Amino acid sequence: MEEALRESEGKYRELVKNANSIILRMDTTGKITFFNDYASRFFGFSHDEIIGRNVIGTIVPPTDSAGKDLTKMIRDIGVYREFYKNNENENICRNGTRVWVAWTNTPILDDRGRCVELLCIGNDITERRRMQDELLKAQKLESLGLLAGGIAHDFNNILTGIVGNISIAKLQLDPSHKVVKRLDLCEKAAMQATELTRQLLTFARGGEPVKKLINTAPLIRETVSFALRGSNIKSIIDIQDNLWCLEVDESQLNQVLNNLLLNAGQAMPAGGEVIVWATNETLLQDNPRQLPPGDYIRIAVEDRGCGIPQENLSRIFDPYFTTKPKGSGLGLASVYSIVKRHGGAVEVLSVPGAGTCFTIHIPALPGGLPEDAGPKESAELSGSGRVLVMDDEDLIRDVVTCILDSMGYAVDSCADGREAVERFRAARENNVPFSAVILDLTIPGGMGGKEAASRILEIDPDAVLIVSSGYSSDPVMANFRQYGFSGVVAKPFHTEELAKEMKRLIPITS
Repeated sequence: MEEALRESEGKYRELVKNANSIILRMDTTGKITFFNDYASRFFGFSHDEIIGRNVIGTIVPPTDSAGKDLTKMIRDIGVYREFYKNNENENICRNGTRVWVAWTNTPILDDRGRCVELLCIGNDITERRRMQDELLKAQKLESLGLLAGGIAHDFNNILTGIVGNISIAKLQLDPSHKVVKRLDLCEKAAMQATELTRQLLTFARGGEPVKKLINTAPLIRETVSFALRGSNIKSIIDIQDNLWCLEVDESQLNQVLNNLLLNAGQAMPAGGEVIVWATNETLLQDNPRQLPPGDYIRIAVEDRGCGIPQENLSRIFDPYFTTKPKGSGLGLASVYSIVKRHGGAVEVLSVPGAGTCFTIHIPALPGGLPEDAGPKESAELSGSGRVLVMDDEDLIRDVVTCILDSMGYAVDSCADGREAVERFRAARENNVPFSAVILDLTIPGGMGGKEAASRILEIDPDAVLIVSSGYSSDPVMANFRQYGFSGVVAKPFHTEELAKEMKRLIPITS
């Protein structure tokens, strides 16, 4: 019997020693009495260092990232045995790394049935929790997008009416008139309001970035210079020579950098330095960022500010989460959404009291840089030809009609895509065809611009069609040519923007 007992104990020791799971024993106060080899390697503590120490403050933080009181959990775990038989909680390694472990806790009873120790067997579920958090974040952003898209669309329609009427008023005044300056200020304020809608549309469901090839290094330098101008923050910019170019939505990438720089400045209210660096990087298969293998540009924004408390790190990208009295909670959520939509990843490292570093990876295009487009020419505010305007908003139709009429175009308008198709057909049959058709993309309860465009092109494959929408991030707006459109005008728009697109698409005839 003694030999059988020794053999059984030997098998048990061998099993515990070679197990690929964390196995530990602790008394009812949390003091560790046994630690297997795998647990030692996993947490980074030797047996001599860990035996006799309390799990709280050693491998279990007093509170987890969500603020849960783990000290109370350890105190209760031996009392409420069934409740804590299986649980998942955050743990901490010797080097400070936070990990998630799924535990099975079995009480060890004395001869009176009292719990004197706990046998705890755990498995690392850090990667599973990370994937769950990513999914939850995406679901939150999608829910926000359902609301944000509708608000931004309606707001942009209102702004189009405001900006358009200001433009009309300016056209009817002499440029030297004293009121023109006030109108310019009104127009500028209205266009600044579009930044709010742009942030909202970042989350809009189905929205796609309107991408173009850009020279990355100048964009970074200009954005940093503009964002920190007039502040007490000094910038240090370190950009690798021959930095690759990007195919991105320039305004959205600008928004990402602005938000990160704003955060850095707010973390250093007394002033300081922010370091912005960018490098080319090729990621291999199974890289730590969980990105497809390929070429990327890595951009980092690093400050020496107050840092982010550990308990907030898992929530900083959540919409509306903020610790700032006047914060909106959309800044970092926008960063996360934009970078993800561009096929990249964003990471954060922070040490309270020492600073924070945000790093983003965005797919790059090695090779030649896009040529400088040169200075923009002001649009000629004159034209000729017949134009059909389709929009369900009376205010928009009135404003666009008035603007085009002042430029010299003959304008007809309607409120629905079906009516636009019929008017286009009738105009061709009567030998007074339209030179261009401006189509609103979204018509509640009616035919929208996408379907109307398809039907008009069946009548005339060479028709000049311009799509216009308050959903500036709609896939049709981003890839308008794929849907048969010749041009695009996002609401709200300046008179000059509309004039430039009309001039590009309709040659002026004598």
